[in-house]
Amino acid sequence: MHSLFRKRGVLLIGLLALVLAAVTPTLASAKPEPGVRGRGFRLFSRTLGALTVNRVYCGLTATGEVCVDSTNSSNIGGGYWPKGTADQYVFNSGLQLAGVLGADAGPWANDTTGAFFFDARGDQQHGEQVQPIFNNSNPADAAFICPPDPQQPKGCSLATTDIAALAARVPLGDNQAALFDPLLQGRGSASQGDVWWLAWDGNPGLLSGRKHPLGLVVETRGMGWNFPSGNEDIVYFVYTFYNVTSLNPADYAGVRPGMRDILIQQANTFQQRNEATFGISLPDAGYTITNMFANFGADMDVGDAGVNYASVNLPFNLGYTYEHSFSRFAGWDFDPAIFSAPFFSGTGFVGVKYLKSPEIAPGVEAGLTLFSNTTNGGGDLNDPRGVTQLYRYISGTLSPTFGDGQCNFTPATDKICFIRATSPTDMRFFQSSGPLTLGPGEYGSIVVAYIFAAPVGPNPGCGSSANCVTPGNFNIIKGMANPAVINAGVNRVDSISGFRGFNDANGDNVLTQEEFQVVPGSLLGKALVAQAVFNSHFLLPFAPDAPAFFLIPGDNAVTVMWRPSPSELNGDPFFAVSSQPLVPDPNDPSTLVPNVLYDPNYRQFDVEGYRVYRGRVDAPNALRLLAQFDYAGTLISDFAGQVNPTPQCAPELTVPIVAGCPVVFGPFTPGVARVDSVVIPLVGPIIQVKLGERTALQSGDAIVLIADTALTGGAGSCAPSACPVLSDNGVPFVYNDAAGSARVPGAPDAPRNNFRYFYTVTAFDVNSFQSGPTNLESPRATKAVTPVRSASNFQNEAILDASVFGRGVKQSDQTVPSLDPSSGIFSKKMPASNGWNLALAAFVKQVIAAPGAITVRLDSMVLGSAYDGIANQYWTTVLTATDSIVLQIPLVQEVDNTEKHFSFSFTAISPDNALASRFGGDSTFTLAGKLDVTLEGNYYTNSFGRGCVNSATGFSGGAGCDYNGARWFDGPSSPTTNETQANPNACAAQNNTTNFVTCYNNAGALTGVTTLF
Repeated sequence: MHSLFRKRGVLLIGLLALVLAAVTPTLASAKPEPGVRGRGFRLFSRTLGALTVNRVYCGLTATGEVCVDSTNSSNIGGGYWPKGTADQYVFNSGLQLAGVLGADAGPWANDTTGAFFFDARGDQQHGEQVQPIFNNSNPADAAFICPPDPQQPKGCSLATTDIAALAARVPLGDNQAALFDPLLQGRGSASQGDVWWLAWDGNPGLLSGRKHPLGLVVETRGMGWNFPSGNEDIVYFVYTFYNVTSLNPADYAGVRPGMRDILIQQANTFQQRNEATFGISLPDAGYTITNMFANFGADMDVGDAGVNYASVNLPFNLGYTYEHSFSRFAGWDFDPAIFSAPFFSGTGFVGVKYLKSPEIAPGVEAGLTLFSNTTNGGGDLNDPRGVTQLYRYISGTLSPTFGDGQCNFTPATDKICFIRATSPTDMRFFQSSGPLTLGPGEYGSIVVAYIFAAPVGPNPGCGSSANCVTPGNFNIIKGMANPAVINAGVNRVDSISGFRGFNDANGDNVLTQEEFQVVPGSLLGKALVAQAVFNSHFLLPFAPDAPAFFLIPGDNAVTVMWRPSPSELNGDPFFAVSSQPLVPDPNDPSTLVPNVLYDPNYRQFDVEGYRVYRGRVDAPNALRLLAQFDYAGTLISDFAGQVNPTPQCAPELTVPIVAGCPVVFGPFTPGVARVDSVVIPLVGPIIQVKLGERTALQSGDAIVLIADTALTGGAGSCAPSACPVLSDNGVPFVYNDAAGSARVPGAPDAPRNNFRYFYTVTAFDVNSFQSGPTNLESPRATKAVTPVRSASNFQNEAILDASVFGRGVKQSDQTVPSLDPSSGIFSKKMPASNGWNLALAAFVKQVIAAPGAITVRLDSMVLGSAYDGIANQYWTTVLTATDSIVLQIPLVQEVDNTEKHFSFSFTAISPDNALASRFGGDSTFTLAGKLDVTLEGNYYTNSFGRGCVNSATGFSGGAGCDYNGARWFDGPSSPTTNETQANPNACAAQNNTTNFVTCYNNAGALTGVTTLF
């Protein structure tokens, strides 16, 4: 239970004219202690927020708390997993700092002080907002931090002068930047959706439990991804704390631009406010903070907060909390995609892994100094009261003289102070690092990973009332770095967290986390994923950036409009890594070595299309796929027979199998670029195999051991819906969700009036399986809308007229001539061809304010040959209000009755800015136009009668004499009656006013006459 002290948050023209007169998760309640007050409710904008980019819901406050209630409630938690469920794992957590001021601190010399940015008690929180929470999943925040400029390598405008925008970007130009790969530095976001804010402890009005402030600004960056496997349940926090006690700007010269300016401002504020409050004179040069410890504290509440245990795995630097019986609580949601074998459906783990600690010397990290439980009362090691007790706790120098309680381990040697294992209770834990020294203007960082994981079976099955799974034998906990101790057996909780064995590979009798054998997807398995992500400096194959979109409610309908993802212009940054066969040697940058990440199959511009989702609740897993659109004509270059593999092609094997390879692939030499490739269209099922995941059979063929099918097998799945295969159906950038609209199989019915819905549009890519998931998808950031019928006095009329013009004259005659059966003469000229179609992707009349026109003009043509494979060439010009596009259309006609299609999408018209702004859009969105061209097969244009002679399929009469498709210079579609032909080798003269087919009879005599347009 919890203290109320704590608080949480061709020739076609289209004429268009228009005449116009976030559900927060269901939260589990915690029991507040009676008679304890909470902080006042804050109404300042963006003081509260949440990190929701993957399956974790982690509320935030700009005062420095993480996984805290994002509505600022005082008695409910803020960390939920999976997101969208009532499954609470965290109440509150965050940073705590304490140290001793140096002799240069003037009136504060040698004082011990500190700052609770997170306080388990709730009555001594010292954090104050300096910069609000910026969330890159919010399009407005993303545009503020990184005003788009596709001409810049990082995609961010260099003209930005706002210091907060510069500071909020991924660090570039200071020591903190070394945490991130150079490809990420300077970008708006390092992950699929960074959050960033600044807090400090410098307000002299926040003195509960201390005499005066410490003098630090804390920068927090949160990150999350939906890939690779396991990483969708991890969020990362980078904490950087700056000494801002000096008024000398030169002391901040080592800090990057933007952040430097903010720190100088805060330094002046710190001196002025504290000197005025305390009536003292602080040294202008600032002061040194010595023996400083940085501490991450957490109040985890897994299910029922009163029956938790908290323990640690030292080789992993991983503290964790669990509900002692791993119960299956009523009302909890156990997603089978997470909790199926080898896991079981019960409350899981939440852990915090130290990935980086501050440096105590150049290149030397302090490491994890101490882990310990504290409890919410009860006579054990209680939550620290005041910053001096905090300092003794996190430095491992507890003193019973001051009522600190006692450790049941030896901090100096065990790196553990206290672990409660006698009975479960409301547990907290902390993990500290130090000591370090921060001079004026200096800074240090810690990096932690929040990890959520299901329990590994079998279920202990002990019931919620028993004291079930305890932390276990203390010696085993202490000896996790000692194989001899582990040989005696591990605790049950270690097995449930994923431990399966170890291998002391180097025989040094000290185990590192890499030497553990763990269950993939378990707490320990995900901890290794977090370590790998950190070791790669957070550089992963990039999912596309989320597209901006807005919603237009209608009558039992919702129209969704979106813009192209910025990734369409900027490309995937990982391409810069994967495309280089050689890279600088980390130990000697002047020397090039083979690049282990080299992957010539990797695509730089890999955005394949967009998906539209809808749901009734604001939870990614509950959204259902409505429609998928993918670009036509996209390709992947295959340099090793890895795409759509065949048993007869495996060129990388020791004895290459190449009989079925489409080209002769060159050698596979590390450090040497591969040049031989085949281009494969991205349409239909795309199956890929990694090098090393196929082997030779005695038959001489290769067998694929592990393969992946794009969209269905990649990390960016459409669950709970199934992803359609790629169909080259084009991207309209608008979708009308209404009765009769095209939707994927299994999609829900059209929306209904007066019900609230959540929509999102995501961009998805297709890329090389060798480097990561074949399909990644942008975050599902939702917007809410309620469809409603328009008021009876609301006037909104629009007319869309699509017409065909020839020789400057509108071709309005659509009447098909009749055929005289005796003379074979048509009664009139044939109407214009209907094999060309021009239309808007959707006619969104709510955002169109003035007449306009789009035109496709057929300029010239050169006919080809179906039998020789020579394409017909059509030169056209697409004309819009703002653009003129010259388009060449090559179509190789099929030799039989098969149609050939061509589609082209283009920007047709921009919405009216004022009208679009009513729905959250603007004139930068566009309505797409689409040109569709259909060319009949050779049977209907050049080889008259072949359909009858060959009994070609696809004819209305089934005998090969009828055709109901589009006209292409020789007849209309949709006959009113179906003609039949008893003898497919003979065609009698036919008289049908809506369908004309020319055939040859058995003697070869022409029985019908066709007039060309």
